[in-house]
Amino acid sequence: MEHEKGRLAESQPSAARHVLAKLEEQRQPKTPSSNKPVDKDTADTAFTPRELQKALQPRPDTAAGADKITYSMIRKGATISPYKMEDLEKLQNEALRIMLGAPRWTKLVNMSRADLPLLAHRIHAMNTSLLAKTLSQTKYTTAARKVHQSLAHNEELFTKKTWAQKMAQGIKTLQMQTPLTARTTDAQHPDYQPPPPWQESDYHFSVTKLTASKRSLSADALAAQAQQALHAVNDRNMEVYFTDGSVDPNTHRAAAAFVHHTGTGIFRLPDHSSTLQTELAAIGKALEDALHKHKDILIHTDSLGAIQCLQQTHSGDNIRLITTIHANAQAIRRRNRNITINWIPSHTNITGNDLADTAAKDGLLLPTVTSHVVPSRAQVSSTAKKTCKQLCTQAVRSQIAEGSPSATWYGTATANTAPPDDTLTRRTRTRLHRLRLGYHCLAELNDTLPLTCEHCDTPSYTPLRHYIEDCPSTAPFLHRHAHDAPHILQQTDTNRLIQMVNAFRPPR
Repeated sequence: MEHEKGRLAESQPSAARHVLAKLEEQRQPKTPSSNKPVDKDTADTAFTPRELQKALQPRPDTAAGADKITYSMIRKGATISPYKMEDLEKLQNEALRIMLGAPRWTKLVNMSRADLPLLAHRIHAMNTSLLAKTLSQTKYTTAARKVHQSLAHNEELFTKKTWAQKMAQGIKTLQMQTPLTARTTDAQHPDYQPPPPWQESDYHFSVTKLTASKRSLSADALAAQAQQALHAVNDRNMEVYFTDGSVDPNTHRAAAAFVHHTGTGIFRLPDHSSTLQTELAAIGKALEDALHKHKDILIHTDSLGAIQCLQQTHSGDNIRLITTIHANAQAIRRRNRNITINWIPSHTNITGNDLADTAAKDGLLLPTVTSHVVPSRAQVSSTAKKTCKQLCTQAVRSQIAEGSPSATWYGTATANTAPPDDTLTRRTRTRLHRLRLGYHCLAELNDTLPLTCEHCDTPSYTPLRHYIEDCPSTAPFLHRHAHDAPHILQQTDTNRLIQMVNAFRPPR
């Protein structure tokens, strides 16, 4: 007990001593009460949860355990040292080998294609997502200024390892300078007044659910249900708008549009805007146009995501865009006009929706941006994750260019194929990874060749190639018209590979 108290007091000087003092006092026999005032710091009272939590809470600088991981590695990922990063990277790689059933000599660049990027890149992605959230808030303007300055610094001249510099280095690694620089303060619209919780919504929402998914419905059934959704709201004596957004997946251009019987509004948004942003922008522009009219408003949209955003009372992303829509809605409601937003399924031969879709695609051809939108935090985070995977792919291609046999095998065998499905058993997935990775067998490393094939009893100096190219047991499953093992795997259907490894396990 004395040893434990001493160790606790040594690691927690301020809080633990206070707790230990109370322990000693509680062990002492109680004396009769006196008229002396009670000292609150030494009173014989029970511990509060706050005191125990404060005394026993682990500190960031606790000693590393058997796994060599300290709390500071996890809590201070932005400024983690290269040596601690190396320890964490080794642990991740060891876990990845266990998951894939691969031996310790498997190349890391090949395993990185299992949708698990380098730990350093993942930390850069998480920091980038955090910056996208914090730098758009007014209270973090100083931090935003420091990061933007570090992005412009020459690393050879500015060598001091500050927090902002390491953040900037991660941003440069992921090539996220442009999205983060474009993400300015995402504050709410000045004319928007947050409503009290008891106030009725400024919108009436109408969503007619389909009886089944769009894929499972026939064209006639889908068209009939689309007409039901279209006429779910009586549009008599109302200003009717159809809205839509469009994003080009190749050029990343974005546009929004609305269609009204008096005209069409087309707006080009900044590149890399998300689909949700284009749909919200289209609704917002329709409300802006309706401000100058006198009837109730009906907006038809094919975006359930946009409706869900407008139904939320508080938004953590796209704040400026959403509160601008709310501000226009509040202005319309003050004039005693109602707003109804109705969902209709897309691409179901509804004339207004088709016209809005065509107008949005025409907006992609506009030469300049006509409506500014702050890049969303979710968009920045998604782009950072995609970049991490691209860096892994580049690492494999670099190894192939340098002539690495295992990287060449993996790049060929996995071309145009997806990783094994998670619904497969672990044994099946491990055997498929064995074929995709193409690593040497243990007998090859121990120089105990030839190894006799357990399926056809043929001795071989290249056991895996024999299993794929020559073994008669696996011949019915493989497309052996190709000239070597990696190309045979590439041209063989995945389902046949699954059947083969379940019936005849590959050599290890």
